[in-house]
Amino acid sequence: MDEDLPLGRFPEVTSGAANAENIREQLGPICALSPACLPRHGAVAYFVLVRDKGNMRKFIVVAVFLFNLCGVRAETSLPGATSPTKLVTDLYSAHRGTTNPLRYPASKKLLGAYFEKGLLSTFLKDQLESQGEVGKLDFDPLYAAQDFEIKGFSVLLVAQQKDSAEVAASFKNMGTSEKIVFLLSNTAQGWRITDIKYSDGRSLKGILK
Repeated sequence: MDEDLPLGRFPEVTSGAANAENIREQLGPICALSPACLPRHGAVAYFVLVRDKGNMRKFIVVAVFLFNLCGVRAETSLPGATSPTKLVTDLYSAHRGTTNPLRYPASKKLLGAYFEKGLLSTFLKDQLESQGEVGKLDFDPLYAAQDFEIKGFSVLLVAQQKDSAEVAASFKNMGTSEKIVFLLSNTAQGWRITDIKYSDGRSLKGILK
């Protein structure tokens, strides 16, 4: 425990009547944290003095750890991309990793970090209905091919406004030049892909309809 923590100044809380909002307000200055950063759900991982109604004795109770402290949740939170280009780059990197966010069932948990809700719902629906077989999408959506040997890969920001952006991924697949354009929207969760356009005029959203 931090030795600078002023143990003698903890607020007194009547046993069984602790109010989460009051705890946040009282413990905020003590823990040098903004009240908004303190837990909003469950018990808190702080030392709180509780008054024994019988003989007014005070004792310290250690509450259980709260995984929602300062926004940290028990489940793994989705990563937030700081720019449209980074989001697309991160998606390609994750696609090449051991856990591909585009592959079912990992897509149910991971793809929401990259796809906007509408596109995500349509993509997962096709995966669920195909039940492991080839669905409406019969190629890798990031390379527009079933087989690939990628060289000269690059990601470039084409255009960006406050709430929308276009990012192009360019590469050579087995010697053939390819350019895939990602349409993105700046949502409440950060930048998310709303559609993917291919060089033959098709789009991911149009294929999945």
